[in-house]
Amino acid sequence: MRFLPFLACLLIAFPAIAADPGIPLEIEADKALVWDEANKQYRAEGNAVARQGDMQVTADLLTADYHSTSGQTDIWQIVATGNVKLSASGSTGTGDKLVYDITKGQAVLTGQNLMMTGKDGSKVTANERFEYWSADRRAVAVGDAKLIQGQTTLASQTITAWLAAENTATPKTTQALGNIERAEASGAVTITTPTETITAQRGEYRGNTNTAYLYGTVVLKRPPNTLEGARAEINLTTNVSQLFAGTDAQGKPGRVKGVFYTKTRAAK
Repeated sequence: MRFLPFLACLLIAFPAIAADPGIPLEIEADKALVWDEANKQYRAEGNAVARQGDMQVTADLLTADYHSTSGQTDIWQIVATGNVKLSASGSTGTGDKLVYDITKGQAVLTGQNLMMTGKDGSKVTANERFEYWSADRRAVAVGDAKLIQGQTTLASQTITAWLAAENTATPKTTQALGNIERAEASGAVTITTPTETITAQRGEYRGNTNTAYLYGTVVLKRPPNTLEGARAEINLTTNVSQLFAGTDAQGKPGRVKGVFYTKTRAAK
């Protein structure tokens, strides 16, 4: 059930877009570079490439909107459309359109084949959008979001992760998860591995304890055995998992349940 480490790949590429403003932004293209002074926009057409530090965005068309003050241009938004690929720190993101609002510190990647791939081969997919908000170092995968590493998959409607600040002293357990401070999965959470399936209504990860929490009718199936409870805690340091009972709508205490089979019984 070590599904949390590959949440980090969702957070690697997006932060690089918000690189140090002192680093110049380079834009080039095969067909044309257009300076539209009337609309205060630069356009790069045909296999366009934008680079800043170790970040690179490629697309069929790149536009950069700017403000002009005292003869100085200040780019406030970059839009990439068509075969978009974002690369940074060994990770890549692909989609049909990327909108980066520099003023808000917000990047949104949308398209039909959304995917983020980490340098370790981990993948994150979604069918609506990826978001990154630099102010609170928050990354979001929306719409049938899936995190895949090897044969392990975490699926949920929305997956959100917060990255610890760079100047924050984090415990070694958090560093192992890419400095993830907190993560949430909401909307029918399902975790699948080659040996088990875990379902719940929502999930949460806390970096300070290196523990994952699952809530709402938690069912763990490792055929032929089944465990059921109202919530679960999974300590990723000790690999100890606990299921707990809850209460019903009338406040009546419930019970945890396990159904186990011996080898002889399971073989029948």
